[in-house]
Amino acid sequence: MTSRSDTAYFARRETEERARAMACSDVAARRVHLEMAERYRECIQSAMVAPAETICA
Repeated sequence: MTSRSDTAYFARRETEERARAMACSDVAARRVHLEMAERYRECIQSAMVAPAETICA
């Protein structure tokens, strides 16, 4: 499993990317920030079930 600090980092970055998306007036930029947020969400979910060496590699 990944460390708690890794999971906290992923969660923080997800929140930040969602906030950036909401602040964007440009639709394309908003979409990219939301995609990044979703990738961080996937990292969090993977961290709960996968060994550390396979997470978000």
